[in-house]
Amino acid sequence: MNAAPKLALFDLDNTLLDGDSDYAWAQFLIEEGVLHPAEYNAKNEYFYERYKDGTAGPDRATPTLAARCVARAVHAAQDTSDHP
Repeated sequence: MNAAPKLALFDLDNTLLDGDSDYAWAQFLIEEGVLHPAEYNAKNEYFYERYKDGTAGPDRATPTLAARCVARAVHAAQDTSDHP
């Protein structure tokens, strides 16, 4: 018997969400303290501006920031679950 999926991802940009979900996710992680503001605010703004002006896309550096954000969030969640 197959178990139900534990995670589903959707691209919600400018549909259910007003704006870009990649940018919003990084901002959320910055606000929650998962990502260091001094390091990631400027990067998030840079990549978002490149996305808006059409000079960045999935084949460029944007996924690198998103991947780092997710990796740090997962690592932070694991750290807190390992230590009561």
